[in-house]
Amino acid sequence: MIFLGITLLLGQQFSLPFSVHPELKRQDFVSVYVLGIFSAIATTCCAPVLAGVLTLSALPGSVFLGGVYTLAYVLGMVLPLFLIAFFLDKIDFTKKFFAFRKSLSYTVLGQKIHPTFANLFSGLMFLVLGIVIIYLAKTSQLTSHSSYQVTLNIYLTKFIKIISNFTKLIPEVVWAVIFIGIVVLITYFSIKQFISLRKRG
Repeated sequence: MIFLGITLLLGQQFSLPFSVHPELKRQDFVSVYVLGIFSAIATTCCAPVLAGVLTLSALPGSVFLGGVYTLAYVLGMVLPLFLIAFFLDKIDFTKKFFAFRKSLSYTVLGQKIHPTFANLFSGLMFLVLGIVIIYLAKTSQLTSHSSYQVTLNIYLTKFIKIISNFTKLIPEVVWAVIFIGIVVLITYFSIKQFISLRKRG
């Protein structure tokens, strides 16, 4: 990571030996759904959580309650992304993001370097993280749990317990209706936005 950080700070970049310019030829609901399936398969870091969710879905012995558990998991995964995308579209973040492509200029050992702001930020992050990891490894703290981590875990456990005490007051059928309503609203606004974009195009 330190090597990669220094390389980026020196204005060097790593790139694949070929150029890829993917095009989304189909823009219907089926293509987006298939894309989501392949994205889920590729996201292997979610596999342990998904295994736990599937286990919880099978325990009630009910298709309805199992669907509610699965739906809650899906909403927890995608609802933050929907909210982020919604607000980013409102502030036109995509155009503002191009500011990271602006070039900077500084001199290192008499050599003029012109990295982009994104490369400079990435290089500094890699460099700092590499130094921190080496420090933790040298002080035998890389695999140990710090006191603040234990305190944070205890606090989160208590917080989740408090929330569960309130959620138990609402029947599971009501939660199912709430989750299904959220999915219907997201689907409605997504279809509405998709149709409006198709009309503009």
